[in-house]
Amino acid sequence: MKISDKSSTENGSSYRFEGQHLLASYSACNPERLTDIEGLLDAFKKATVAAGATILAENHHLFPPQGLTALLLLSESHASLHTYPEHGSCFADLFTCGANCNPEIFHQLMQDYLKPQQVQGKTILRNTDVSSL
Repeated sequence: MKISDKSSTENGSSYRFEGQHLLASYSACNPERLTDIEGLLDAFKKATVAAGATILAENHHLFPPQGLTALLLLSESHASLHTYPEHGSCFADLFTCGANCNPEIFHQLMQDYLKPQQVQGKTILRNTDVSSL
């Protein structure tokens, strides 16, 4: 029996057993953008969808006075956002399975919204080759 590199989902679509995981840090962000919770959540969701992901569920928690952790459960995996307004910074990640999403679009749109002075980002390719870890 040959093992396929594809797996099926309930709706019949398939994803390759591989993925991309963007890890990003945004520092010296625009303080108004970083603390506008509604605007930030909207930008986070729009960036995720623009990258090609499908949002299944969302949740967030506010940390007084203005910190935020937000999670998006995706058909392709997940996205998270963690803000530290007292440091002017934000961490984000986007983990997607398959080859249909583009994390660079997410990364660019989050930068466009937050207007950080410093950006660090790395995309890790995930696959079944554990020898590369």
